[in-house]
Amino acid sequence: MAELIDVTIPGQKKSHPLKDVTIIGRASTTDIKFDDLIVSRHHARICKSAGGYLIEDLGSQNGVFLDSERITSPQPLTNGKKICIGPYTLIFNDAESGHPYPPEFPSTEYTQIIMATKDPLSIETTDETMSRETASKGEFERLQKRLKTFHDITRVIGNIFDLDILLKEIIQIIFTMFPHAGRCFVALQDSDETQLTIRTIHTKGVTSHPHLNLPHQGGGIQGDNECSPPLVGGVRGGGELLPKDLALAEEGNVLSQTLAHRAISERKSLLIMDTQMDSRVSTSIKIIGARSIMCAPLVCPQKTLGILQIESKSKDYEFSKADLDLFTGIASQVALLIYSAELFDDLKRANERIASENKNLKKQQKIQSSFSNIIGASPKIKEVLELVKKVSNAPYSVLITGKSGSGKELIAQAIHYNSSRSGQPFVPLNCAAIPRDLLESELFGYEKGAFTGASGTKQGHFEVADKGTIFLDEIGDMHPHTQAKLLRVLQEKELQRIGGTKVIKIDVRVLAATNKDLKTAMSSGEFREDLFYRLNVVSIHIPPLCERREDIPMLIAHFLESSCADVGKRVKGFTPEAMTLLLNYQWPGNVRELKNVVERIVTLAPEDSMLGVEMLPQEISNKSVVQVQKYKSTGTLYEAQKQLEIEMIMDALKTAEGNKSKAAELLGISRKVLYEKIEAYKIS
Repeated sequence: MAELIDVTIPGQKKSHPLKDVTIIGRASTTDIKFDDLIVSRHHARICKSAGGYLIEDLGSQNGVFLDSERITSPQPLTNGKKICIGPYTLIFNDAESGHPYPPEFPSTEYTQIIMATKDPLSIETTDETMSRETASKGEFERLQKRLKTFHDITRVIGNIFDLDILLKEIIQIIFTMFPHAGRCFVALQDSDETQLTIRTIHTKGVTSHPHLNLPHQGGGIQGDNECSPPLVGGVRGGGELLPKDLALAEEGNVLSQTLAHRAISERKSLLIMDTQMDSRVSTSIKIIGARSIMCAPLVCPQKTLGILQIESKSKDYEFSKADLDLFTGIASQVALLIYSAELFDDLKRANERIASENKNLKKQQKIQSSFSNIIGASPKIKEVLELVKKVSNAPYSVLITGKSGSGKELIAQAIHYNSSRSGQPFVPLNCAAIPRDLLESELFGYEKGAFTGASGTKQGHFEVADKGTIFLDEIGDMHPHTQAKLLRVLQEKELQRIGGTKVIKIDVRVLAATNKDLKTAMSSGEFREDLFYRLNVVSIHIPPLCERREDIPMLIAHFLESSCADVGKRVKGFTPEAMTLLLNYQWPGNVRELKNVVERIVTLAPEDSMLGVEMLPQEISNKSVVQVQKYKSTGTLYEAQKQLEIEMIMDALKTAEGNKSKAAELLGISRKVLYEKIEAYKIS
């Protein structure tokens, strides 16, 4: 009779008899059913033919592996062939053939026992040990009971996808399964597999200490199988330990790099028995009082995630071969649970990133042209736009200066969207709007647990802007301490998140803006001189609105159109009198103030109406009164009014560049009346 023997859990075997045609999968109608999402509903088929049995992949998502090779066509099966379907390992056995597979399967692929003695460390494989260790029937029944308990619990925690919560639950399960254990922890590798981080650790009677970053040192066990001491509290194990090192060990914050590296590199679970007997066993293990240790790699099909380790200090109990087999099986399930949680977390972050990118794309779609939102035809604004075109494709930093509301961010956007980086993110950040303590975390990001409230890892604006442009608005308000960190990022083109040690390379163009005089700020020590020269490679100054009054009619027309579209209303425009007052107002808030005034007027105006002086804000409509007070003297009201008319006519002529017809239109009077007043007031 031919069969498949399930050896997924070391020490346990389950036979699946084969029919002439046997279907393997997750569906309830299959002949061999595996309840795991990695297994497809109809995953594989085994058929009996004249020459023996053939196995075939039924188009599964994760494939069928025969002796570690993925099959792409039907393959013959011979005794002892190892079949991997998802997390399950099966051995093909045909008792009717001349060479049936051995009834006992060695566990050397999964486990290894290290016996620590006063002699050089000897290493026994489990097959050699099994010849001297035979589990009694009672031990086997206890093992079955513990496995059933573990299976029941894992079914409950299988729906937990928060990694930290999941790991805490796993620790509790381990203590339930192994009541003699004194300490248990899970250490995970980073993406580069160069550093182990203890994500969850618990010592009975001691508070947990998560997230301990420890460098992953290679080397393993050297020629004579000596266990080289690991780093303990900053002192190489085997040397004299300071009091702080002993305190660290008592807290359970010590990881044997040698043991961890060996379990990961060999992909085998290790059992160390009677650790106190040997002087060459890691000092870190001795000082915490561990007498026996089990360390299992967390192995997934794609990679090794890290290790699961438990230790016992009991003098009356040492972990056994049966414990090691159970622990190895538990570790294989724990690895899948952790891997699923990490995949879920990656998917969550990917969804957040996609949502953010989608938001950015929608925002960018509104910018049909890199200069479409910059309104104006005055010589000064044309000069600014010419400079923007010249610097757009240069890789250097640009410092944009100008009063508040003059349009510095629009100029920064024009530089970015007219450059070779236009397809990458444009990330603005107002340095004045964020408190000093939070600004660094916004700029550079932070790791989970870096400070109170840091419940997860967050990318900073510099990381988000990688390959693109970051716009630092109001940089003159940045604290000198943060300026120093920013300077280093600009110089080295790399950063470290707050609470992290990993160096992250970045490629970001920096545009900065300020409404302050930075040279004065440098003199007073408020702004770093070296940072100023790093930012001020190219300087662009935005003139205030009062210096380019000829742009005001175009801006008013643009804001009227956009405001009417926003509120769904139609207006006919401003009367000549109202337009004159708008043209002659000083606009201390610049373009931003003009935009707000137009939006407020359109919101309050009746449908299809002309916007007269009565609709203007008081500070604009009362300007004539202000000017009368300004020029008031010992003379009569007539003389003050005459002086006001002279000033308004001269302003209109200046705005119209000497064109009297245009000046008359701006003043709201006829050309004839303008000529008469010019002659009467002797205006040249």
